[in-house]
Amino acid sequence: METKTIVAEIAEETGIEETQRVQPLDLKFNVKSFDVSKLISLTHSLVIEDVTQDTIETLKELNAAISPESNSNELFRDVLNTSKVARIALFKGVPVGFIFAERKLNNNGSYHLSIVTIGVKADKQRYGIAGELIKHIDNLAQETEDIKFMTAFVQNKNDVATRLFERCDFERCSCPNHFGTYTGCFFFKSSQ
Repeated sequence: METKTIVAEIAEETGIEETQRVQPLDLKFNVKSFDVSKLISLTHSLVIEDVTQDTIETLKELNAAISPESNSNELFRDVLNTSKVARIALFKGVPVGFIFAERKLNNNGSYHLSIVTIGVKADKQRYGIAGELIKHIDNLAQETEDIKFMTAFVQNKNDVATRLFERCDFERCSCPNHFGTYTGCFFFKSSQ
């Protein structure tokens, strides 16, 4: 893998003397996979919207296109219920991804958001859309006082999803007993 190392000094106008500055920041990334045009396109073309009565069918069609084996009617039943959070990602006005989470009551009376499913069409993967959907839900959780944390469950052998949640600062935890025979990784992130 060809990588490029960038060394950059982080300097802010804070009045700190030159001798007190932090050491250079050393970043490494794969030059061949870094696509600046995708990054620029994403920032100018991505819109994340709430699912409404008018867009429920779009959400179901998107889910069927991304995960044909899942049952959209069962999964998104009562999606407009206030305890459920569903968002659609539009890239240049075309639906390309979604995230669906449920607001769950904790033992202490507070709540958490459990990410049930997330998906992005294959031709729009690696644009950072899934990460933006998670950031959107994370911001919602931080702005909602009674939501204390977020969770997600990733089935075994889904390395892409595992890396996604790790990049979004979720911590990998042991799987709770109530997940039964499911095998995979349980992720947690505080919203406080």
